[in-house]
Amino acid sequence: MKMPRTLIAASLLLGCALPAFSADKVILTIKGAGCCQGKNEQSFTLKDLAALPQSEIITQTPWTKAKSRYQGVSLAMLLKKLQITSSSVKIRALNDYWAQVPVAEIDKYKAILATHADGKALTIRNKGPVWLMLPLSEHPEINKEQYHSYMVWQVHSVEAG
Repeated sequence: MKMPRTLIAASLLLGCALPAFSADKVILTIKGAGCCQGKNEQSFTLKDLAALPQSEIITQTPWTKAKSRYQGVSLAMLLKKLQITSSSVKIRALNDYWAQVPVAEIDKYKAILATHADGKALTIRNKGPVWLMLPLSEHPEINKEQYHSYMVWQVHSVEAG
């Protein structure tokens, strides 16, 4: 029996799709001396992050074609919750790219650790599972290279100091 070409093509495409992150897999670790009830670090799964209050930013980025609605956790709220009082944090990506971001800028522009775009979970392929998002469209004065460099994608850790 022959399979129709469209069925074969669909099977191949589905077989090649990247798996989504398990809701129970650690995707983010926050580190800082004296934080996290004296443990100096706290790890989060997608499920843990989803259980926290969510914020959203609607913006276009230099890496996307149109405005998107990004949802995730307020980074300022998370730092406060974990008692991190550093003046800056190092946002580190899976590929070891990092940016030192002033906490004052995180507070001022209400940066979020986005885990979803337009209602869909971010994957490694589309800059996830976590992407530091700033409201570039709402604040054109930050739509420049310095702030773009803060917008680390594929974030896996945030380190105080």
